Amino acid sequence: MPANLALDAPNRRPLARGAARVTLIALVALAAAPARGEDAAYRVDLAAALERDEHALVRRVGAERVTSPDLRLWWPQHRDHPDIEIRFDRPQGVPVSAPWRLVERSAARGVYEIPSTPHAWCVMVAFGRLEVERLRAPDAHVLRGRAPAAHFFIDRTESLEAFLDDWTAVHEFGHLLLPFVERRDTWLSEGLASYYQFLLMACMGEIREAEAWRRLHRGITRARRVSDRVSLRAAIEDHQAGRDNYCSAVYWTGAALFLKADVALRAHADGAGSLDAALGRLRECCLPSNLFWDASEVLVTLDHAAGTGVFTRLHEEDIGQRGFPDLDRVWRALGVRLHHGRVTLDEDAPLAGVRRAITSGERRP
Repeated sequence: MPANLALDAPNRRPLARGAARVTLIALVALAAAPARGEDAAYRVDLAAALERDEHALVRRVGAERVTSPDLRLWWPQHRDHPDIEIRFDRPQGVPVSAPWRLVERSAARGVYEIPSTPHAWCVMVAFGRLEVERLRAPDAHVLRGRAPAAHFFIDRTESLEAFLDDWTAVHEFGHLLLPFVERRDTWLSEGLASYYQFLLMACMGEIREAEAWRRLHRGITRARRVSDRVSLRAAIEDHQAGRDNYCSAVYWTGAALFLKADVALRAHADGAGSLDAALGRLRECCLPSNLFWDASEVLVTLDHAAGTGVFTRLHEEDIGQRGFPDLDRVWRALGVRLHHGRVTLDEDAPLAGVRRAITSGERRP
């Protein structure tokens, strides 16, 4: 249990007030709650979480705070009574934005009725003086619970064409191809999602093959320049702190590794392997998973699924030693060429068939 989460007895404690401590008290029906109709409470110290940079729990957006869905509501798996209410007791001048039906509101209190939704559904609650702004691009994140899901924030005024051209949804659903990966190994989970985001759009016919490879080449090239200035570990720490000065290294280092692995599997003599196939076997054996996996566990499992040692070998050679995978030979073999700043495709390249198979969804050229 996180240090900043404290469970109270049924008789709830008063809300601590003052700038040094921001506390959320939510009255919910816990799995360990007393009898029906009695209250149980838990407290989340948001100020302490902010001081520790615990971005998984609470985020600072300008002067406001947005709490994570991870610790929002607890109730029994078999919920036999739908009449659950949540009450926010808050310091003066701190409004609450919540997605439930408002039952009661006063200067220091807000009471909401929670509908009978699946208990795995998560929500976001914001505290502070809020303004409505247009999103420059869709934003989203993956939710891990009893059933994996993705939470999207979208601008309803955008056109359908803008949504179809955006890669956010493909990227987020790409995360669900893996179990939850430890945050210190973010490069792996973000890398797989980044590798697939444009290639799958080409598979679906949303963008052309050449455009998919151009975007992938651009992302990996940018990240390689960044990796010359900072280590992958330092880039991950910067990303987790919310600064994102070296974000491309976090997202595209793993994408480069998965590209090399996919090409190696597809170019094998029997031509039957692929990253797609390895992930399919990983899903059959291990997903959904309620465990935290580290990068080595994921890569070893993928090697077992593929019947090779390509994933762990590439990790040791390219990331463990050099810090960023060398793709020069891969680009040439695939026929992805950079000419005067423009990416072109060479149909006579040795692995041009592999390249086409990747963007058509085929397992072999």
